[in-house]
Amino acid sequence: MEGVIEIAGFRKLEPYEITFLEKVCENTAAVFKNLKTADETRRLLEDSQEHSEMMKSQEEEMRQNMEELSATQEEMLRKEKEFTSMLKAYREKFGELDEITAATS
Repeated sequence: MEGVIEIAGFRKLEPYEITFLEKVCENTAAVFKNLKTADETRRLLEDSQEHSEMMKSQEEEMRQNMEELSATQEEMLRKEKEFTSMLKAYREKFGELDEITAATS
């Protein structure tokens, strides 16, 4: 935001009046600059908070995904052990059948 102030009068201004107006204009410009800076800082803070919330949400989603993955891995390990146990039992049964078949032949 930038602007211009035009001052008009019906008489020539005295040097001290010109100095006074210059100081008032400098102060006014400083106020506007501070307002602009404060507005930009507020906007950046809002953006930062938005990003922070988004990252927290993504972090929570990743944590949930990791928990699901861990549960899936545990289930797979349990099923693998179960399958291995069943396979061992079948091999033992087939071994017994082979022995019976060999003995009766």
